[in-house]
Amino acid sequence: MGSLISFPILGLATMLQVAIFSNIHILYGTTDLVLLSIIAWTLQEKTHNGLLWAVMGGCLVSWISSVPLWPYLTGYVLVALFVQFIKRRIWQIPILAMYFSTALGAIFVQLVSLGILIFAGAQLEWIESINLVILPSVLLNLILALPVYLILTDIARWVYPAEPET
Repeated sequence: MGSLISFPILGLATMLQVAIFSNIHILYGTTDLVLLSIIAWTLQEKTHNGLLWAVMGGCLVSWISSVPLWPYLTGYVLVALFVQFIKRRIWQIPILAMYFSTALGAIFVQLVSLGILIFAGAQLEWIESINLVILPSVLLNLILALPVYLILTDIARWVYPAEPET
């Protein structure tokens, strides 16, 4: 069930990202709602399919953006692996892990995308891109991290109900 629910949730997140959240920006930074959904789902206690979500999210975002397939795909998969590592080994406070993973994941995915665009020949300056795109994007992602986490926590509780104690 957790794998099946990924289709409508990531599809809705992609549509919201393209239609609504791409118009809400600080300087030139925008929110990556798909990345937030992947992180929030992977942090849930009973979920074990965060990598599937990362692959699907990477394919969806690559499909709607001008960046080739592999930067978002590898970026999201590496972020999901990092979140699974944090979830299992380090932190027991998922909200703190959500914020930490969001900040690092957004920076990583944006830097990979920036590197690919520069390598492809786009005339972009590193410092300007970091100041005008990456840092504002991280701020917007951090603002939306808590609402996305709470919504996906409720969905995860619905998909994976608690077993009654006997």
